[in-house]
Amino acid sequence: MSKVIILVVEDDVIEAMDIKRILESMGYSVPETASSGEEALQKLTEFRPDVILMDIILSGGMDGIETAEVIKNQYKIPIIYLTAYSETETVERAKLTEPYAYLIKPFNSNDLKNSIEIVIYKHEMETKLKEEQEHFRNLFENAPVGIFHSTPDGKLCRVNKALSNMWGYDSPEELIKEVNKTNIMKKVYVDQYNHREFVDEVLTDKNWHSYNNRYYKKDGSIMTAELSFRAVRDENSSIIYLEGFVKDVTDQIQAENALKESESRYKLISENTGDVIWIMNIVTGKFTYVSPSVYHLLGYTSEEILNRSIKDVITQEAYKFISNNMSIRIKGFLSGNDNFQVMTHFIDQIDKDEKIVPTEVVTTLIINKEGQINEILGVSRDISERRTIEESLIESEEKYRTLFESNPDYTLLLDTDGKIVDVNQASLNVLGLSKEEFIGKQISDLDIILKEDLNNIVNLPEMLDGHPIKPFEVRLIDKDGKLRWINVQITTIEKNGKTSFILIIAIDITESKQFEIELTNSIREKEVLLQEIHHRVKNNMQIISSLLNIQTRYVDDAESVDVLKESQNRVKSMAMIHEKLYNSRSFNKIYFVDYIESLVWDLFYSYSIIKGTIKPVLDIDDIKLNIETSVPCGLIITELVSNCLKYAFPDGRQGELKVSLKIKDDYYELNISDNGIGFPENIDFKNTESLGLQLVNSLTDQIDGEIELDNTNGTEFKIKFQELVYKDRV
Repeated sequence: MSKVIILVVEDDVIEAMDIKRILESMGYSVPETASSGEEALQKLTEFRPDVILMDIILSGGMDGIETAEVIKNQYKIPIIYLTAYSETETVERAKLTEPYAYLIKPFNSNDLKNSIEIVIYKHEMETKLKEEQEHFRNLFENAPVGIFHSTPDGKLCRVNKALSNMWGYDSPEELIKEVNKTNIMKKVYVDQYNHREFVDEVLTDKNWHSYNNRYYKKDGSIMTAELSFRAVRDENSSIIYLEGFVKDVTDQIQAENALKESESRYKLISENTGDVIWIMNIVTGKFTYVSPSVYHLLGYTSEEILNRSIKDVITQEAYKFISNNMSIRIKGFLSGNDNFQVMTHFIDQIDKDEKIVPTEVVTTLIINKEGQINEILGVSRDISERRTIEESLIESEEKYRTLFESNPDYTLLLDTDGKIVDVNQASLNVLGLSKEEFIGKQISDLDIILKEDLNNIVNLPEMLDGHPIKPFEVRLIDKDGKLRWINVQITTIEKNGKTSFILIIAIDITESKQFEIELTNSIREKEVLLQEIHHRVKNNMQIISSLLNIQTRYVDDAESVDVLKESQNRVKSMAMIHEKLYNSRSFNKIYFVDYIESLVWDLFYSYSIIKGTIKPVLDIDDIKLNIETSVPCGLIITELVSNCLKYAFPDGRQGELKVSLKIKDDYYELNISDNGIGFPENIDFKNTESLGLQLVNSLTDQIDGEIELDNTNGTEFKIKFQELVYKDRV
């Protein structure tokens, strides 16, 4: 054990040396002495004494008490005062520095030694006590569980950080402040009355009591914690305070509840699932557990199966298979091959009526604590329906193969990358290739499609991105190098909502294509002929119109001129129709917007209407009429517009001529009106000697129409009709 080191602070050098000698004779170490407070503090930087003997009266600027105050605050070294003064004032000053002893000079060696030993012991005890206090403080502050002290009536005295954090408070001080506004039971306990009963029980003895309780956190949420607490009593058994530990068991409770729920679900599943769950002893071949669902599979109850071995409920072939493979499986697994632990087999079982039931069995080897395998866990599923479906699929596959191979059309099956996975015999025959030359290749790799047509099919996977492909035509190069026209139809084969294969069926349309080409050429020739006929008819009518125009130059009376001009206009209206047909792509429909506009302006020109006198207003819907309806309509418009231009605005009067052709529900409505002098009231337009009006009535009847006259404000003819229906022209 090392010597106790003592520093002597004494301004009397002789006395200091004497004390040093005495101490060293007692076995203490006195390396140095100091004569002033300043020197004493300097010595402390050189070595650290265990005890300081301090004279109160020192030379220098600091006395012993002032020096002791500095040492107490900075070094925590126990001090024994040495002084010849015992005045009350001095003693009171000295007490403020909390000295360990106070020796009045003169003192004897025994008093000095006893004081030093007592001081050393006291300092050691205080140091240990402080360390223990610090240790327990650290435990209190840093414990992972909540710790508290409270009064019996529920006021908190002290809590640690873990408890304030657990209950959602920012600090222990905040928790104490909030709880003590009422008490702990009212503030944090959900089940207050249950807690009151436990508190009453704790107050009756000194034992620890534990129970689970629910607590309100600061945010109002609820947590579950385990509370362990007791009553701390004094020597008279009076209760000083309650102390306890609070452990958050919310997750634990949830885990326990989840485990219970899981066990309940497992039991529910095992007892109600359609699959049969079982455990079998490998050595005896006896079942140790079988779920009740075995009744639906084999017709046995669980109790009946437990009295039987596996040999009784599977076929001989299945039993032989299991017997031969079980030992191999166990050895393989124990040697480190995990693939042997869980395996799936198809086993034919025998039900109570001795009928075979096909099953899929998943088995797991069970390892006991000793590392041995004595049991096996199994799940058996009835696959009777699946086997029926599989047999149907095999039959369906055979039918598909027959249809695929015997299809006279060229048929290919592609994957989603456009690679060929199958091809039928018709395709092989026409192309002179083997199936091996097709499989795994793309159509563009085979040089079987004319290059100009290849773009229609090379980007097939991209074309199938959710959009159906309309049938299209390409030219195929057959084994003889001849071109064949094929009509390609593409569909997708879906699986789980996604395209898995692409089916191409190509129909050979070479003969029909040749016929189509010949027919197209024939139609084109007829179109040219018909176009030429319309052209010649138009020219002939133009000649007639010109002859009528020339004839007017040789007629003197105005009435004859008018008759010739009217005839000329009628011829022009028919010629104009043939001109429209000649310039049209369709030979059986006249576009009436252009036709009426041309017809009206030609009549204005024919009657030499001065610009600005009569204003033409045209309101024509987008209408196309066949030639059977167009010719009479054109003549009707010619007659009525001519009458307006001749009679509605005499003596140069100004006005407006309106021509309207509208589509109604199921008919057309032609309106020709003016705001001129009006139609004479004494003339019946349906019974008149006027050739023009007679033509209008006859032509209206020809198109099965109805004509009305309104001369309230000028003249308005309204004709309702439907398009005449004739057979389409070639």
